[in-house]
Amino acid sequence: MREEYYRVGDWLFLSGQGLLRSEGGGVEVMLTPRAAQLLACLVGRAGEVLGRDELIDGAWARAEVTDHALTQAIFELRQALRGEREDAPCYIQTVPKRGYRLAVPVEHCTGPLPVAGLPDVVRTDEEAVAAVSAIDRAFGRRHPALLASVLLLVALSFAAVFLWHARSSVPAQDSLPNTRRIVIHLESTDDERLAALQYGLGGFAAHILTVRTPYEMVQIMKSGEGPHCRCQSSARVLGLSVERVGGGDFLRARFEHRLRGQLLFDKRYPLYPLDETMSALGADLLVALHYPKPARPLAEPYADCVPDIESFFRAYYRMSMGDAASLRMAHATLVQLTARPMPRSDLLALRGIVELALSNLDTGEGGRWLETADATFDILDRQEGAPEFAYPIVLEASAMHALYQGRQAEGVALIEQSLRQSETWHAQIVRGKLAELAGRLDEAADAYSRAYLLKPDPGTLDWIVRVGYDTDLAEVCPLLATRMAGMADIQMSGVED
Repeated sequence: MREEYYRVGDWLFLSGQGLLRSEGGGVEVMLTPRAAQLLACLVGRAGEVLGRDELIDGAWARAEVTDHALTQAIFELRQALRGEREDAPCYIQTVPKRGYRLAVPVEHCTGPLPVAGLPDVVRTDEEAVAAVSAIDRAFGRRHPALLASVLLLVALSFAAVFLWHARSSVPAQDSLPNTRRIVIHLESTDDERLAALQYGLGGFAAHILTVRTPYEMVQIMKSGEGPHCRCQSSARVLGLSVERVGGGDFLRARFEHRLRGQLLFDKRYPLYPLDETMSALGADLLVALHYPKPARPLAEPYADCVPDIESFFRAYYRMSMGDAASLRMAHATLVQLTARPMPRSDLLALRGIVELALSNLDTGEGGRWLETADATFDILDRQEGAPEFAYPIVLEASAMHALYQGRQAEGVALIEQSLRQSETWHAQIVRGKLAELAGRLDEAADAYSRAYLLKPDPGTLDWIVRVGYDTDLAEVCPLLATRMAGMADIQMSGVED
């Protein structure tokens, strides 16, 4: 069968099917429709630099799209082209201030696709007919029954090879873990102090992985939360739990590569001092992923800037719960942490986010919380600047404040800057709210889904529905609405029992 395809480096790209196939045919990757359109744009003008507007026009059909959406699509396409190969070439080159271009040879081909396991020489239809005729003349007339048996056996052999190849080279989507995603799995505990420490250490690990490695889809999950706990969507899983050994508290970290059945490390770290635990955990994660061991302690910026890391973790954990009572406790802790002549920008930003959330969630006190938030952001605006690791949270807080004040364009620009540096569940919610206000419901649904992937629990859904303004999940993102209804059913059945 003759097909039109492109040879892109060592891949064959079937643009009509949105399919990447390795030269030997042993690996196939089905691209998302957006990634396939993006690659088609780059292939169609191979070697040229395409600006962001040109790529958006080509892949999104002139729809209104944010820079973040294009950046994310480019990242996903790069990961698909790279696969698991450590020595893969740079397929898509970023040209500063201009755009992107394909950095590998591209050849437009028309003809039969190379097939793994078959000879390189492919006969034409005429040659095949001539060969069968020769067999018939030399052999078939004298042994017709034997000829039929041989041809049937050959046909069955080809069918078996084809079916085996189809099953082995293209596994079912549900059974193929994402090799670029790391799940951080937190064990449940009834002790709020230990739960807050686990959550904070998990967040620190997620920050190190997203900033220093290409593993951008990092999820934090707790046990006992339904199908998410099976971690089937990821090749690598980091399990974190707090254990008491000999009268002392230890963090146990178990990092495994599920796809290879390989335990990367299983270690216990003394919980205190916290900054040393954070630095040791972060360094071990990087080394396990074949990155050099950091020359300086990874938690050093945190220890220098946050007066009490444990209190900060407790405030962040309570903020994630999503209910008014937990947010009020988080706020009380953050007020203590910022009660100094020159409080840190990141702590002020987190305090401002909590105050804005309380203006929606704390019934009857909304106006007071908005005034308090405005005062906090006035102080934040006078700060000299945030440390590099905290800069995304400051941008996110400012974007959320712009959302509440009706400055949508400014909010969109700020949240895009924040997400380019670090992705958090609450930043994605702010992005979704701004998109929803502008009528871009598809983008809002994408943002809310990403937020829930990053923190799949009821607190995230509460934030999505109520923070900023009320969101009708059934209209914007029916899948999450179904998830929320299921959680409500579980809670009601528990009350009835």
